[in-house]
Amino acid sequence: MLDYRTSGLTLDVSIVRTARWVALAILLVVVLACTALWFGWKGLKYAESTQKALSEEIQAIRDSSDATLAALASLQQQVTENDAKERDLQGELKVLTNRLQLTQDDLELARRQNRLFNQTQAEQGPRVQQQSPTESGGGNGKPADVSPKESQTNQK
Repeated sequence: MLDYRTSGLTLDVSIVRTARWVALAILLVVVLACTALWFGWKGLKYAESTQKALSEEIQAIRDSSDATLAALASLQQQVTENDAKERDLQGELKVLTNRLQLTQDDLELARRQNRLFNQTQAEQGPRVQQQSPTESGGGNGKPADVSPKESQTNQK
């Protein structure tokens, strides 16, 4: 240890060197702490802005999902209504088909009867013209005897 004596003061150099080293270490720790605080503050601000952006996106997704669910419910209701209408229309179509089938059957029967009538008229026409008025009904305007099959055809 070196002693410096000036005007009655004794100064220890080892204490001064130790004090400089401690002061530099403290200054370095303070600078590192300030740098860490600055990075922490920047990270906090970034995290807050990210959190705010994410919460806004989540809210937007919730709003759009609510709108989508409402639209889906509306479409489901329309599908249900359309299914009910389809069942009603199928019932009506079945009724109309049955009626049309009856009408077609009646029409086919009428056509067959018309053909039979035309055939019998074609066969009996020349015979009736060849008969004398006395043979065809005695001249009183009544037709000659008609077979039961022909009378049934004429009645229908």
